[in-house]
Amino acid sequence: MGEARVTLLVQTDDRGGVLNDFRSGAVVLLTALFFLISGITNPSYNWDIVAYVAAAYHEEGLSGRELSSATYKDIGREVDAAAFKEFTAGDYVDVVFKDPQSLEQQLPFYTIKAAYIQLMRLLHALGVSYTSATYIISAIFTSASVLLLALFFFHFGVPILWLPVAATVAGYGTIASYSTPDAIACFFALLLIYAFTKGSKASYLIAVLLPLARTDLVILSVLAMAFDFFQKRSYEPVLSAAAALAVYFAINKIAGNYGWLALFNFTFIRITPYPGEIHISDDIRAYFDAYVNGFRTFVASHHVMIYVLVVFIFVFRRGQKKFNPDLSAMMMICLFYAGAHFALFPVYEDRFFAFPASLLFLSLIALLFYCGSFSPAARGR
Repeated sequence: MGEARVTLLVQTDDRGGVLNDFRSGAVVLLTALFFLISGITNPSYNWDIVAYVAAAYHEEGLSGRELSSATYKDIGREVDAAAFKEFTAGDYVDVVFKDPQSLEQQLPFYTIKAAYIQLMRLLHALGVSYTSATYIISAIFTSASVLLLALFFFHFGVPILWLPVAATVAGYGTIASYSTPDAIACFFALLLIYAFTKGSKASYLIAVLLPLARTDLVILSVLAMAFDFFQKRSYEPVLSAAAALAVYFAINKIAGNYGWLALFNFTFIRITPYPGEIHISDDIRAYFDAYVNGFRTFVASHHVMIYVLVVFIFVFRRGQKKFNPDLSAMMMICLFYAGAHFALFPVYEDRFFAFPASLLFLSLIALLFYCGSFSPAARGR
């Protein structure tokens, strides 16, 4: 009788484990599927669609009036009249629409997103319009980012039911529907941090290639490799960081990018339809105002409380309980990345920071409820 009871208990535990695995898998797959379908069926049609479609046609060798005509015809076949009007009516977009020279001068800001444009060309070769490809790629990579984010939940032992909350709060819905490379950037940034967390040497290669997804991710490459160097004291992360910087500079050189100061002036001081002719301001107040306004965007963002709570817990509770070293390193990389990115480009758009926000939210849940002094077990002591 005793042996039978033990056997029954073991069988029950096994079935419970299988059931839990099934539920976890269902949550992960349904969350990924939700963002995939949502992104494809509800595209945002943001103006970047014009520049990326033009960049793809430019890769085919088109220029001048031919480039402008092909770009706007492609978009016109996809979007309705109201959306097309938003791309062509207004002081800035009207000039870009009417003057092929203005459209071509936008391209160096966009052709540096090499992976995104090449994926657009791949889908186009399969019969998908460039316009549709812009947001289909975003939806696919957002869905893939959800799958990758789930691995972090499993690694740190956080219940997978928090996964859809983390993805939603971090803004995965936005990057899924936008015609930008932010979803690709999110996926490969998560991939690098996961490989780093697992101690995989694949992180060295991913760090080198990361600027191909979005050039500003070179910040993450250097940060991750710096943490890896201080942990291992080996030459490999140093070589990887140097190679990532080389890739970054090569991409910008090939694309003819105007440089950081030109981008800063174009974005924060004076937007012009002819960025190739932009004047670099020497007014210090204009730069100061850019940071003040940028800080306001951060305070108004959906992510602000994630950063406030994570910093509070990380600073004020660190002495109370030894943190998981993997969790601690991941949090530090995400915080340093967000800080460095903001210092160089002072605006906080959630789509730029989807990956650190999702990982910091995961860390917050882990620290508050599962491995911190606010957990039920800790309160009972």
